[in-house]
Amino acid sequence: MTLEDGKKLDGASAMHAVVTSKYKVLIIDKAERNREAILPDGKTGWSTQYSLTNNTFRTLKLTSDTFCSAGAFLANGTLVETAGGDGMGLTGEGYRKIRLFTPCEDASCTWNEIPDTMLNARWYNTMTTLPDGNVFIIGGSTRSVAINSKIVNNPTFEIYPRSREQIPLQFLIDTLPNNLYPQVHVLPDREDTMFLFANKKSILYNYETRETIAFLPDIPGPPRSYPLTGTSVLLPLSYRNNYKPEILICGGSPKTDSKAPAANSCGRIDLSKDKPVWDMDDFGGIGRVMPDSVILPNAQIVFINGAKKGFAGYVKAKGTRFVNSDPVFTPVLYDPAKEKSDRWTTLAPSKIARMYHSTATLIYDGSIFVAGSNPQPDFNPNSLFPTEYRAEKFYPPYFTSSTPRLTITSLLGEDTLSYSGVPIKIKYDQTLTVTTKTSDPEPEIFASIIHFGFVTHSTNMGQRFVELNVVGIKPTRNENEITIKVESPPNAYVIAPGPSYLFLMNKGRVCDEAVHVSLG
Repeated sequence: MTLEDGKKLDGASAMHAVVTSKYKVLIIDKAERNREAILPDGKTGWSTQYSLTNNTFRTLKLTSDTFCSAGAFLANGTLVETAGGDGMGLTGEGYRKIRLFTPCEDASCTWNEIPDTMLNARWYNTMTTLPDGNVFIIGGSTRSVAINSKIVNNPTFEIYPRSREQIPLQFLIDTLPNNLYPQVHVLPDREDTMFLFANKKSILYNYETRETIAFLPDIPGPPRSYPLTGTSVLLPLSYRNNYKPEILICGGSPKTDSKAPAANSCGRIDLSKDKPVWDMDDFGGIGRVMPDSVILPNAQIVFINGAKKGFAGYVKAKGTRFVNSDPVFTPVLYDPAKEKSDRWTTLAPSKIARMYHSTATLIYDGSIFVAGSNPQPDFNPNSLFPTEYRAEKFYPPYFTSSTPRLTITSLLGEDTLSYSGVPIKIKYDQTLTVTTKTSDPEPEIFASIIHFGFVTHSTNMGQRFVELNVVGIKPTRNENEITIKVESPPNAYVIAPGPSYLFLMNKGRVCDEAVHVSLG
């Protein structure tokens, strides 16, 4: 419930952040004259592997610009990272680049910038993992722009590595000019169908037949895509309601004006209905542009970071005028299961401004890793809002509970305490046996699997929460030890194959450490 002082350094500013293994976060910035991350050859780096256990980082070499890029995991656990900028005069351009990163817990993993490239340039594109384990790459512009236009728009998608084809998508023409970093959620209840959102519009789209299934109503209020940036989340899925899909979109800005107040509104839409409509709510009482959304192991959502006014973008007028300069320090908690009047809770504030190019992601212990904020065209430590190299951990309210925490010792008979960086493989529609230690004689267990996603520009690509059915709890012969039987997700539409994390909660308090798993 409190934020640490942010004394740790992540080496590169976290424009992009992705948990690649249990104790490691991959940090990605753009190519710039950063003085914090230096390679052995003395040159500047803009990507680091950050250790969550000892707060150190290892600088990774890149030869292409990752400015405003995207990422998603293949089913085998490899991160696919695509696109970027013009190189800032420091390195090769990244517009068509594909980069691969195979995770590790030690110092053995590096970037693999493969010769194979995307078919066309993309800047501010979005990615997500498909049920077949390939990655979906959509949208963007063909060169660096502040606002997209017909001239540079890339209204297509492609699927990597399955196909070498760009498929046109009218939706990305209809949503100009505010359609960069479109929001994408694969639906759990319809085969090969996804929810696409940009600007104020949304559709249900079949990516295999290439057909628009439904045109949904425009969300009320202002645009909510870059640079008038809001955030989107697929609400937690549960077996209790047959994995009913609901989308929540919050924040945004009415226009590209540094004095424009951010939107204090959210829209929620139930896609299981025959005629879905937006149910509007406030945003916890705080207007916010460029917020980040993080799903917690208790099926609640934290919204953090952002600004009270302005829009996403860099300083103007030779670095003297900010397009966003009124940071929101206070996170808010959203409980989707409660009545509308009782869903929002204000949490403890930070002391660090996190606006343009900030990130937040859940990590293994149930806390949130918060980093980034880079409103500068290049490294500038003396600005009012300098490039931010400090990282924080935000502790949600369940950390204050006095309920004994669970310690997971094995999953399917495999030791979880001697973690080597290799996830435990689990299958769909499987009964999982979890052994835990607890001093609570009457535990009440809540189980979930969460994919943390790839975070950049208020877009958490692939973030997914699935509640698991607990079908049995019984003590073992060992003191303070129990076994728990839970059912894994039924199929890859509910949650995609690849890396995720299994959490247990006892009476609302998260277990000591989640288990790193690989679905498939």
